[in-house]
Amino acid sequence: VWAVPLRSSRSLEPQRIVEEVEPTGRPAVACADVRHALALAVEAGAERILVAGSLFLAGEAIAVLEGRPLEEIHGAQ
Repeated sequence: VWAVPLRSSRSLEPQRIVEEVEPTGRPAVACADVRHALALAVEAGAERILVAGSLFLAGEAIAVLEGRPLEEIHGAQ
């Protein structure tokens, strides 16, 4: 699990997500942003990456993967 902060007031801090995941025995890392998390997933050998938890997160991941500026996906938030 690679936990990231979102540009949303309803977002949990990545470290809090890591703390919730750790007792399950799954590895979890707090990342600075979506770009960093995707890079770590690729570095770890991920062939597929599941982006889950928020449409905001999915939008940010798509923007990063397509090379678009994140500001394009934020509209009038």
